[in-house]
Amino acid sequence: MKIGRKLFSAIIALSISISGVHASGADVLLGGIVGAIIGSNVNSHTTTKHKYRKRSKYPAGCKKERWSAQVINNQPIATNFQGLLVTTTQNGELLVKAEIKNQIPSIFRPGDNVQVNMKFSSGKRTINGTLDDARQNLLIKGVDAIYILDKLKSASYAQVKFANNTYCTRLRGSSNAIKTVETAMLYTKQNHYVVNQSNMSNSVKKNISNTAIQARGMVAPVLAHDSINNARVSRAMSEHLNHATRLASNQKEFAQKVVGIRPQSDLDAADGNIYDIKIQYYIPGSEEIGEMWVDWFIDDDKGPMMRLHFMDPTHKYEKEAYKMQISLEPIKAPCNTDIKVKSNKNTSPACDMVKDLLIADKWAKIAKKQDMKRRYKKRVSYIYGDVNSTKSLGVNFQVYENGAMTVQLEEMKHGFPKRFNFTFKQALELARYIENTREKAHKKWMNKTRSKEDLDALFN
Repeated sequence: MKIGRKLFSAIIALSISISGVHASGADVLLGGIVGAIIGSNVNSHTTTKHKYRKRSKYPAGCKKERWSAQVINNQPIATNFQGLLVTTTQNGELLVKAEIKNQIPSIFRPGDNVQVNMKFSSGKRTINGTLDDARQNLLIKGVDAIYILDKLKSASYAQVKFANNTYCTRLRGSSNAIKTVETAMLYTKQNHYVVNQSNMSNSVKKNISNTAIQARGMVAPVLAHDSINNARVSRAMSEHLNHATRLASNQKEFAQKVVGIRPQSDLDAADGNIYDIKIQYYIPGSEEIGEMWVDWFIDDDKGPMMRLHFMDPTHKYEKEAYKMQISLEPIKAPCNTDIKVKSNKNTSPACDMVKDLLIADKWAKIAKKQDMKRRYKKRVSYIYGDVNSTKSLGVNFQVYENGAMTVQLEEMKHGFPKRFNFTFKQALELARYIENTREKAHKKWMNKTRSKEDLDALFN
């Protein structure tokens, strides 16, 4: 740059001396000085441009997906799937949902208030969110929702902090997306009000009608197609339900007429393979949740077996997501679930699972007493197989950094794991469930395999 400045100054001086042969030495000197000053200014400007770089106006970790309005299950929503979602309640009121990305402490129950700190590019606010039944979102309603909606439409980003969750989302396109949901809300309310217009004045009806026309014009492109499809599906489901109800009613009426003619069966849950109580589970590292139940059956090769059914209620077609099978043999031996008694070859794998769940519960009480808050995982035992087996099933005990604890069933097939996590309340319910199923299977098996001599001895 110094050579460039000198060259530029020389050119200026030379041009002045050529254009005016009679120019004085002072004029030439003046031209060189002017050229040096210009060259210095050019260099100064260039240096400043590289020295001061514009900083990003978004915090680190703020992803830039654009907001959009969509219709899911006939429900209008506005989101960019980065943690915040705007939708409506069944009554047509606006609702803000803050997604729970990391599991919150187990001390919070559905319906509890959780403090949320929200920061925007133009302000911040501390509010209370309500934990929903599925422990997946915090629901924000009322005055707080109105404030947040205003900020979401005007700010450039939003930061959310609560419990052990911290995330950030940009708000590009949020204003138009939220306005679409608000329009859908007006349309929903209008349809709700039309049913009860008998006591309204003509002016009120006219205002409602005008609002409906505006709402239809703005929201029709978003809702029309899905509304038609959902209406068809709802009608088909309604007709099927009515048919099933009539059929059940006819069968019940017929059954009541023949009471006393045929002997009544003493079927229980294990006989009918139907359980009213379902055990809830969740898949670690994902948002997938579901419920499971247990039954037993006779396998032609393996004998009496217990089967764990893992159901996914959100799946549209195939509700059963996974199955585990555990041997009940030796089924003739009674099941001893005393955790102080060591298992042996005469212990059924089903009994081992009950015992492992109870041992994990004992460890959970120790961790709670010690106020343990660090990530820790320990295998209770293998139900079958071992660490080197191509197929194995084990029970794991886990503690998280926030003090939350969980029991995990882990089945490994050729190096590919399938894991299901349970809270300790659900794990104890599962232990009782398995023990009860095995007990029923044991009694039924013993009754089926008794000799005629044994039965004759019972009825002397």
